[in-house]
Amino acid sequence: MRKVKRPRRIESSLAKKAKKRSVSDPSLEFISDPSGCPTARAAQEFFREQGVEDFRIVCGATTEWRLESKLACRGSPARIGFFAPGSHSLVPQCSSPSHHPALNQAMQLVQEAVDHYEIPGFDDSNGSGVLRFVLARVQRADSRVQLTLVLNAGCDLSAVDSMIDWLKQKGSWHSIWIHEHSGNKHDNAVTCRNGPWTLKFGDEFLKESMMSDSKLQVPLYFLPGVFRQANMNGFEKIIRTIRRFVTPGSKVLELYGGVGTIGLNLLDKAQVLKCSDENPKNVSCFRKSLNHVQKKVQVLYVSKGAAAMVTLPFDYDVAIVDPPRKGLDPQVVAAFSRKCKFFASGSCTFGGKCKKSHASGRIPQRLVYVSCGFPAFKRDAQALIQEGWRIIHAEGHILFPGADHIECLSVFERK
Repeated sequence: MRKVKRPRRIESSLAKKAKKRSVSDPSLEFISDPSGCPTARAAQEFFREQGVEDFRIVCGATTEWRLESKLACRGSPARIGFFAPGSHSLVPQCSSPSHHPALNQAMQLVQEAVDHYEIPGFDDSNGSGVLRFVLARVQRADSRVQLTLVLNAGCDLSAVDSMIDWLKQKGSWHSIWIHEHSGNKHDNAVTCRNGPWTLKFGDEFLKESMMSDSKLQVPLYFLPGVFRQANMNGFEKIIRTIRRFVTPGSKVLELYGGVGTIGLNLLDKAQVLKCSDENPKNVSCFRKSLNHVQKKVQVLYVSKGAAAMVTLPFDYDVAIVDPPRKGLDPQVVAAFSRKCKFFASGSCTFGGKCKKSHASGRIPQRLVYVSCGFPAFKRDAQALIQEGWRIIHAEGHILFPGADHIECLSVFERK
């Protein structure tokens, strides 16, 4: 009985904090009932309308689940925290109940170092300052932290180098990186695609195992400039479900694949795996994972965006898509639809806008869609359903407990 009551007490305590801070910290707004946030309710209604009667919502731990954090740095010396909703007004805060303890410790150490060396934060009004953001990721196996200091390009690095030397003596770091952000004062991106990344201390790649039920345990590798799920424990559950819908011997196409987080956990089932993503930094991570693959399986990584991938020849049984919050590119929706009557015969994918310039291929009969932006998913799903797909399975995952957010896993099949 004590094990059942304990999480309720934790949620109750967090709920009280959320009420006090809901205006400044939206990540705790729905912590008392994570599955009851408005987006989760909208998802339940949508899937019910589609006849998915067994739609369920899964929510794991509500504390210490976050394995990476991106915090802003503003003021002089810099204060570390998050922006109040809809603004660049900093709310100083180095710790959070959602953070893995190693993240809280890392951010607090960085704040101490910034104070000691008087490092100025970025100034949004004129583009001056040194420290823009602090990024931190935890390697689950040993709780060491991959730390990145995002600096204003062209700034004086002498004080930053001294700060890094101080940090090396204080924390248990996996690695310490600096990333030079060359964007102007109006650039809201946390990192800059063309800015250099420099390893100042530690190992180059952060290593993770998804602990799936795969017979091939292929580790994943992450550079600081590639995407990684903040809630890895929750995402493991999504991968386990996906595995149920991949038949042994399948030819699998993964779009928006990152470092191959999903695809590499299907290698014991796949005959062929082609994975793609537009971020070129993913390639070295993916290839490092392949060094652990013994099974003879045809594996290829293509450093292209999803819209470009659907113009290439493909012949796959299962397509897996895990797009950003904006959802699928229009070309991808068109490629998996019946908008073009020529596609089935291998001529085209783009309907009326197409000039029949596409290579031959066939539409996969199964489409697995992992969505982190429900409004965009609803738009894409309605388009796919209209063009001959039906949802045979769907479930929701609360990967950001307390926020108005839900991750939806949906499996489509051709009618």
